[in-house]
Formats: sequence, C-alpha cells, structure tokens
Amino acid sequence: MGITIANQTSIFISAMVVGAILGICYDFFRILRVAIPASRNVVMLQDILFFLLATSLIFLYFLSQNKGEVRLVYLMGVLLGWILYYFTFGVMVISISTKLVGFIKKIIRIIATPILWVMGVLVRIMKKFKIKFESSKIPLKSKLIMLY
Repeated sequence: MGITIANQTSIFISAMVVGAILGICYDFFRILRVAIPASRNVVMLQDILFFLLATSLIFLYFLSQNKGEVRLVYLMGVLLGWILYYFTFGVMVISISTKLVGFIKKIIRIIATPILWVMGVLVRIMKKFKIKFESSKIPLKSKLIMLY
C-alpha cells in the first residue's frame, strides 16, 4: 500500500486541525493571564507548560497518523493551522473573554465591597472593646500518650 496524494492531503489537513487545537490551548493560557496577572516567572512557567503540551500533542499526532515520521510539510500544516486560528477565531476569543473577565471582576467587586466594609466595621468594634483573636497559650494535652 503506497502513499497517495489523498492520504497526504488528509494528513496535512488533520495537521492543521492539530495546530488549531494548539491555538485553543494557547488561548486558555492567554485568558488566564488576562484574568490573573502574573509575574514574569509565572508566565515563563506557563509558556514552558504550553510548549511541553504542544510537543506532546504533535508527537502523538505524528505517531498515530504518520507512523512516527516527522515531515516538514506536516509541521508546516500544524503551524498554518495555529496561525489561521490565532488570527481569526483567536482574536474574537480574546476580545470576548477580556470583556467577560472584566465584567466578572466588576461583579466580584460589587459583591465584595459591602462585605469588606462590614468586616472593617467589625474589626474597629473589636479594637474598641480590645477583643483580640489570639491563640491560646494552654496546650490541649498536658502529657503525651502513646495510642498503641
């Protein structure tokens, strides 16, 4: 059984689908960065995690579709699929998710503000009456006992 052009085309198109799936995974990390701002080190760890995931997915793809043979044309298919996703659907996903994350943050702020205000009032009342939450100096057990 030889390699047909239809088979190669099918593998190339599925490589583009793998690239689009990688774009979706990358968008997950991008949305996470919008929702929770992180330091450079955390971003670097996220990037390393993404590239490990991408490498594993591409390896499994080549193993299942192409008997483990790595061909440049299929790597270009993965790259093309990722680029097509990133500049089409990826732009829309990030735009929508940025607005959604901002909306959720506003709702959390609206809910948290009264709660934090009440907690502040309670803390001031406790300070006025010198109520402090300190750990007890009395141990729970006076001596150690072996249980077995």
